[in-house]
Amino acid sequence: MEMLNISPESVIHLRELIKNTENVSPDHAIRLYISGFGHFGPEWSLSLDVYEPELDECCDFDGMRVIIERELLQAVGGIDVQYESEGDGGGFLITARDPEFQALYFGGCGGGCGGCGGCGGCGGCGGCGHDHDGCGCGHDHDGCGCSHDHGE
Repeated sequence: MEMLNISPESVIHLRELIKNTENVSPDHAIRLYISGFGHFGPEWSLSLDVYEPELDECCDFDGMRVIIERELLQAVGGIDVQYESEGDGGGFLITARDPEFQALYFGGCGGGCGGCGGCGGCGGCGGCGHDHDGCGCGHDHDGCGCSHDHGE
């Protein structure tokens, strides 16, 4: 089995995203990366980026290039990307194959957020509990925990 598996439906939706994005160059590829951590593990993200051969793995899916840091791909034991339709929209479900990789690669972010490096709390909207400081651990550092929409 390939280390990176992207469903055919995901490829179609990724192509559509690229098609509707301004300033895309032929050098761009879709990068998979971890943008933070929540209570249920990694928060995966997609972006346009340039392939770095000394650092990245690059996979071709019918002419669409997808890249990921080689060390990350090895640490997670492979990745599967599925597109899931939800009502009028949908989204990408990105899953690491090794369920233990969080402890192996990041050392975890358990009680007290030992792995977040001392995030500074909300810092953006006055107590909504959203992750404005970029920590990504998913903990409510300011203790507010409200679900109000503060115009974000």
